Formats: sequence, C-alpha cells, structure tokens
Amino acid sequence: MIQNVLVIGGSRNIGYFSAVRFLDAGATVTFLLRSPSVFDKDMVIQGHVKAGKAHIVKGDALTESGVQQSWNKAGKHGNIDLLLFTVGVTRASHTALPLLLKPVDGYLLAVPHKDKVGAERVISHCAGWTWKSSEDGEPDENTMGPGDWTQRSGLPVAGTLKQVLVIRPALLTDGECAAEGSGKSYRVSDGELKGWTVSRKDVAHFVVDAALNRWREFENKVVSIAY
Repeated sequence: MIQNVLVIGGSRNIGYFSAVRFLDAGATVTFLLRSPSVFDKDMVIQGHVKAGKAHIVKGDALTESGVQQSWNKAGKHGNIDLLLFTVGVTRASHTALPLLLKPVDGYLLAVPHKDKVGAERVISHCAGWTWKSSEDGEPDENTMGPGDWTQRSGLPVAGTLKQVLVIRPALLTDGECAAEGSGKSYRVSDGELKGWTVSRKDVAHFVVDAALNRWREFENKVVSIAY
C-alpha cells in the first residue's frame, strides 16, 4: 500500500495531478519545490497541508543537497513508498508521432527530451536493464555532468534498483481525464503503441492507478501511454 510519497516535479502538470490523486487516496505527499509560493493560493494543496498530509520542501531538484533534504523530510513520515519524478519525453516515444507533429515535439520539447533520456539512462543502469542507444539515444555531458556518471557517489550499484516503472507518454495535452469521463480512454503497452496524444490528467490517472492497484502488472517495465 502506498502511504508515503515524495514528488519531484510536482508544481504542475503530471506531477501535480498525480500528487493530488495520491493525497485524495489518503497518502502523505512531500513536494520538493524551487518556489513553494506556487501553492500559496492553491486551496486543494493548502487543505491537505492543514490536514498534515501535504508537506513542502524548498529546494532545487538539480542539486544533491536539495534532493537529500526532501528525502530526509519525507522520511520523517515513515518509509518512502514511492518516488515520483516527472519530466520530458524520449526519442522512442517521439518516433511514434505522425510526421506533422514531429517538428513541434522535437523543437519545443528539446530540453525535456534530453532530461528524460538522462533520467531513464540512469534508471536503466541502476536497474540492470539493457539500454538501446540506437532507439533511445545517449544523454550528453550537459545533461549528465562531466566525467563517468556511472561512478558518481551515491548512485545505486548497477542491477540493484528494483520496483521501477518508467512511463513514456505520447505528445501531452491539457485535456481532461478521459478515463473518468465518457470519452475514449488511454491505452498502455510495454510494446510499440501507435498513438499521437494523451492528456496530462490521464497520465496522472494511470500513474496512481498503476501504483495503487496494478503494480504487479507494471513493475520493472517501460510502458507507453496514448489514446
């Protein structure tokens, strides 16, 4: 059962929508935010803060000290059951887009692409998965930092990271959650999935559903999600 969640990248979009769902399900959620003021007028989050279920840590997710501070804070509420990190898109999900959408995806999301490739590369190494450079690319030094990142202090030994789920969404939209309405719901697959778009709210729906209800089905997989 997921009772204690640490969210990095939760000020908006998928991270935010997922965090609210976890809070509504009764979990305790700790946010690492560079600017905590983003939640000052958010009555949903403030309600959970007053109830003692939402906690906010001011810090930078791009620094070791910021992440460690948030981990320590979340750890005060018990064992951390889930770390949710949301950013970017990978090359493999980009190739499934129709030709007319690729320029939008490629130019406007260039930085998120690189960030997510870097994050997935680290996860793949720590989990002991095979990384397909020809399909997924290789992160550059600007993303990973100088030197051999596999030898970085604090990084789990290759193959020791367990209970991981990597989600690769199609082109993200600001639509409503179709899974809770009368519209066409999303599809999820650990194989090739031909789909062009998916809303951030539907990705959040899947994140929480997979974590709370379907973990055995998706544990240690890389999945794509689209309509």
